[in-house]
Amino acid sequence: LKLDPNYPKANWMKGNIDIKREEYDKALPYLEKALPFLSGDAEYLFDLGTTYYKTGHTKQAGLCANEIIGLDPKSTGGYHLLGLVYATFGDLENAQKAWEKILTINPNDSTAIINLKTLAEEKEVQGK
Repeated sequence: LKLDPNYPKANWMKGNIDIKREEYDKALPYLEKALPFLSGDAEYLFDLGTTYYKTGHTKQAGLCANEIIGLDPKSTGGYHLLGLVYATFGDLENAQKAWEKILTINPNDSTAIINLKTLAEEKEVQGK
């Protein structure tokens, strides 16, 4: 970044370091700076979408999730993120569909299994 503060991959890597430290607010400007250059990279979009989600930019996180899935229909990360976005907006049916889709890709995905179990418990509490 010292040589070229606009270098997209360097900004992504700096943002990634901040993500690993769970400093999402610090990561966001670096990740956004790389967007015009890396918008076709599903892994980058997952980092950006997760950071959007963690910083309360849920709509933007949903857009990233859909982009990820469009680029890679077998991206469990894209479906995880999409499920979280739906759940945050209270759309539990579509959250469930997103997490069930993960299990068609990877039947042993522990996060999807846990999310679906939690969702079922929540629906039971709500009487749905």
